[in-house]
Amino acid sequence: MSAFMLNASRDLLDVSYTASDSEIMIQIVLLKGTTDFGTIRRDIAEILPEYSIEITEVWLTKEQFNENKGEWIPKYYSWLEFVLFCKAEVI
Repeated sequence: MSAFMLNASRDLLDVSYTASDSEIMIQIVLLKGTTDFGTIRRDIAEILPEYSIEITEVWLTKEQFNENKGEWIPKYYSWLEFVLFCKAEVI
């Protein structure tokens, strides 16, 4: 959580993950057009060096992210097992 929340980009929309004994799969949903998310990748690797980490990025426009306003389940992606962070609406 520290890697995502400290200095988090305004373009970060959603983070979910699945973890096993030594592996963590992370899904990050970002606004389309975000240029650099490398610092988050580095921070995660530094904070969790004992894990093998796989990060998947999903890119959406603000309109796509807000398209299912009022519904709980995302329209263009599926959450992994645990939801760490999700914006309700992008203004």
